Amino acid sequence: MAPIFDVNPSPERIRRLKTAIADREDASSSVELLMESAFYMEIRDDEAAGITAEIAKTIENNWEKLAREGGMTRDEIEAFRPAFQHDEAQYAKNIGKKKTLSMEATGLFFRVLTKCGGDKYSGAR
Repeated sequence: MAPIFDVNPSPERIRRLKTAIADREDASSSVELLMESAFYMEIRDDEAAGITAEIAKTIENNWEKLAREGGMTRDEIEAFRPAFQHDEAQYAKNIGKKKTLSMEATGLFFRVLTKCGGDKYSGAR
């Protein structure tokens, strides 16, 4: 399988894929559907979230510059902006944050618990 496919930014159309992610009947361009399908590709949830967020951030930080370098006019760039800046893109960019914060909070909780004499709860003897 190609490392990238079905990448055709079209700001004026409904966000639908030419190639469905998992369900042949559902060609929705959905980050949530992508995440639900990660295990089919043998990708852990946290790894999929990290990859998705990294790609979304890379697109956000580079699409406009690359469009200018490719010769697009200011009006053309503005016309294509909705293809790159939308709710799904923001969701994708932030998808890994909740998991990271909860992992940090869990680590902090166990450190505090241990310092407060919580060894009996952590299994330490």
